[in-house]
Amino acid sequence: MALHQLDTENADRNITSLITVLTDSPAVSGMCVGLIKFGDGTKNLNGTGGDFSLVITVGGQTVQPSPQTITFSTAVRASVWTTPFPVVAGDQVIIRVLSPNAADSDVDITAYLYDMTHAMPDAVAGASGGLPTTNGTKVSQTVDLTASQEIVAQVNLLIRVLVNKILITEVTGNTELFTDAGVSAGTVAAAYTSIAGVTKREALRP
Repeated sequence: MALHQLDTENADRNITSLITVLTDSPAVSGMCVGLIKFGDGTKNLNGTGGDFSLVITVGGQTVQPSPQTITFSTAVRASVWTTPFPVVAGDQVIIRVLSPNAADSDVDITAYLYDMTHAMPDAVAGASGGLPTTNGTKVSQTVDLTASQEIVAQVNLLIRVLVNKILITEVTGNTELFTDAGVSAGTVAAAYTSIAGVTKREALRP
């Protein structure tokens, strides 16, 4: 299941105090996650490492645990995921970060917001390419079955078996046999007989 990117923001940030790196209000409810990249090769972390903090609010409510504390290595370029959090459509998501290092006053920060469930939008019932709906007995949508679909192949096989192999005349019980090429191989008279509700098949030899 792929991630669906809802938003991204990039800027040079002073992360020595708690600062907002992304703000977004998703239009659709879902389970979201944030990705924050620190450093771009030019404006990087100072490499001291330590405990960095992430604070997330959704609709004015702080996502717990808060802060989310991640211990960084001495890498000058790093990335972290937030813990997943649910978002109701229209709620504002704010992601903030804080470095423990006074030297991280000018760091290139790129923040992303992803929807982890938006990967299946077409599965919505009644949506284009989605799941069909019913009224309890019938499918509400028009179903277009193309020749390439397996169901058509099975129907064609059934027709071949019923038509090309044997053709029974119900009134007389006669059976006409066909080859695979559809050529008649002759007729067996009274191949099927019914007595007292019991149907009997004779040897099918033309």
